[in-house]
Amino acid sequence: MTSVGLEGLAALAKFVQEGGTLIVEGATTTIFPAFGITSGITVEEPTNLFARGTVLKAMFTDRKSPVAYGYNSDELPVYFSQAPVLKVGGPPSGRGGGSQIPGVGMNLTPNAVPERLATLGPARKPAADATAPAPTTQPAAANAPPSPRVIMRFPNDPDDMLLSGGLAGGQALSGRAVAIDAPVGNGHVVMFANRPYWRWETHGTFFLGFNAILNWNDLDAGKAAPARTAQGGEGAR
Repeated sequence: MTSVGLEGLAALAKFVQEGGTLIVEGATTTIFPAFGITSGITVEEPTNLFARGTVLKAMFTDRKSPVAYGYNSDELPVYFSQAPVLKVGGPPSGRGGGSQIPGVGMNLTPNAVPERLATLGPARKPAADATAPAPTTQPAAANAPPSPRVIMRFPNDPDDMLLSGGLAGGQALSGRAVAIDAPVGNGHVVMFANRPYWRWETHGTFFLGFNAILNWNDLDAGKAAPARTAQGGEGAR
């Protein structure tokens, strides 16, 4: 925290908790999870991943989120460069450890191994992703914080991910979140693992940031109601 310091971080957290919307992308997405301000989000640091300057396929998982308004496809190319790797729910995995891929370091020899390129189109939709995680059926605890809302994620199949560039160890990105709406108090932290409005954005991602700005006060629109617990909830006997 060399830029804003702990006082600045506390001010940002207060702003969000009181109803503000904070948009973060790239490295700045790691700050709130690192200090435990957001819940249910893990920043992983896989050692077996090489994805520098790649264009990868992302899949919309929540088209009802205002951040996804206006998109008419289930898939979207996104620019991604190595980090951050964001996991929502479950225990951390892929952080540190793991076997290093031989020959993978700061540089990847072009065409040393033929790349398997993914394609975009109606033939590969999220509904056909057989390895997609099953929805959570457990009811939320009475005082549990609201769960993050995953708007986009990478495919579960690492061979259905790369659109352009070089990628090794794509398993580390399988099913990981690309765009997240994380509720904090009365506000929201909208997190992007890609860079939607920087100089490396791909065509089509720029408006993800605009959607978050335009709908900052209505980001809960279309959100599924949380499951009620057996005690004190509907249906309790």
